[in-house]
Amino acid sequence: MIRANTLVEDFEYVSQYDEAVDKSAEDFDHKWTIYRDGLGDPPIKTGETPTRFKLRHLTATERLYLLELSQGEEHGLYIAAAAIALIGVKGMNGADGKPHVIRQEVTHVGPVRLRHASKESLDAFPMEILLELGGLVVERVTARPS
Repeated sequence: MIRANTLVEDFEYVSQYDEAVDKSAEDFDHKWTIYRDGLGDPPIKTGETPTRFKLRHLTATERLYLLELSQGEEHGLYIAAAAIALIGVKGMNGADGKPHVIRQEVTHVGPVRLRHASKESLDAFPMEILLELGGLVVERVTARPS
């Protein structure tokens, strides 16, 4: 019997670069690994509120397409993956003081229809955060031994 892919719910993620992350927490590296694997909460400084990114999981087709498109160039793969996965952000204001909104666009590339964050939406984030988000979503769609 063949089973169809099961899509997993969207998820929220706090960047390791957020100032609210408590990098001085005891056993930080272990706690962060558990958090990154989706099995616990991030270590946050008392009284701080981090920015939370809302991400969707990449489909296997999107991942394969991105791997082919990036031709082994890891940074390009991660930026493209972040663009596809990023659907929202909480706790971040734009230059106008209003909450930052992730605008979505659709691009048709051959037979593939890619829904992604607009360039303007992505330009609000430092490159290291986009690389982190993209790396995370690529990692989560890649089969790993338990």
